[in-house]
Amino acid sequence: MSAATEPGWVRKLWPFLKRHKRHVLVAFGVAIAGQVITSLLPLVQRAIIDDTITTQTRPVAPLLVLLVGLAAVNFFFQYVRRYSGGRYGIDVQNDLRNALFERLQRLGVLELRYSHAHDLAAGARKLGDLRRRRRHVMGLRQRHRLDDHGRAPADLDPADPTAATYRRRLASVLY
Repeated sequence: MSAATEPGWVRKLWPFLKRHKRHVLVAFGVAIAGQVITSLLPLVQRAIIDDTITTQTRPVAPLLVLLVGLAAVNFFFQYVRRYSGGRYGIDVQNDLRNALFERLQRLGVLELRYSHAHDLAAGARKLGDLRRRRRHVMGLRQRHRLDDHGRAPADLDPADPTAATYRRRLASVLY
């Protein structure tokens, strides 16, 4: 795809974002409810000042209980909003990470080796990890004299052409 027809970052990210709609809906719902409660708090404060302190037409205790109750519910809604939004971010990040690792597992060694650094995030580190794993496997195979399928071949003499073929085949698989 050319740069002109390549989709933007939002369209690329959208499949990962829409998997967790519930978190977004919960966070949005409690944010709206919290804003409604926040807008009601000054009205309750006005009623306390005007009706209980200034004119003394109402008792103050029920309005104070209402004010503290609304503040507590608002605190709870803000907690749920922050938790749900944070959970959403963590879930999307985890999905992106799993998709990246799945994609890297499907790539061949040559694709990893000859890809540009900007194509893969930290490609050199991942390639180094693959090389270290292969060296470890090669060391285990040589130490235990195993072939590609985990079978122990007959004792191979280094001068034997079979041993050289075995080593070339193992090296071509591992590197």
